[in-house]
Formats: sequence, structure tokens, C-alpha cells
Amino acid sequence: MNESMAVTQIAFMNIDVSTKTEEEPIQFTELVMEVSIEAIKMRVSRTNNGIVDTMIALELYSLTANCTSKTFGSSVDLKLGGVSLSADGQGYDKLDLVKTPMTEEALLHLHIFTVTI
Repeated sequence: MNESMAVTQIAFMNIDVSTKTEEEPIQFTELVMEVSIEAIKMRVSRTNNGIVDTMIALELYSLTANCTSKTFGSSVDLKLGGVSLSADGQGYDKLDLVKTPMTEEALLHLHIFTVTI
């Protein structure tokens, strides 16, 4: 085979471009933060003739926030364990307005939302 024929064969070779892979950019984790609060309890009460009477009780259980910051993006994940909202008053029994499973010792978290930027 002469030299010009070898050059011609190299010039017309089919190259499959689809097999080339691009490398994913390297992302470094810059910050990982987790904040957890076991319980928040709030009560609205009134005093009537020296007797403290609870009117409304709000309880939030197992609040968790996970924040992750990477080179090309960030994410926030919020979870809530349980919610209990009840009303009490003179003349009637305690009324549960909202009560989720975790308020009754079940290990079920309510996943509020995840945001990824």
C-alpha cells in the first residue's frame, strides 16, 4: 500500500461520535446542616375565678430541616413528625381539631417538602 492510499483511508474512516462520553462536573459539598426540634408546645389559657382554663393547645413533634449546599446546587428538606391541635373550654370536653399518627406514638413523619436549586 502506498503512502497516499493510507492517508486516504485514514481521512475517510467513520468515527462514531455517540460513544464519546462527557464527564460529569465535580461537585463539592460545601455545607451540610441538620436542625432538629423534638417538640414545640403552645397553650392559650385564661384565668376564671382563680382557675386556669386551657382554651387551645397546639403541639408540633419532631421538626427536622436538612440543608445541603453543593458547588452547583442546594437543597432543603423539611419533615414534620406530628401535629396536634385541640380546643378545651368550659362546658364541653376536649375537642381534637387536628391529630396526626405521630402524636399517638407512631413513627410516621409527614414530609412537608423538598426544594432543590
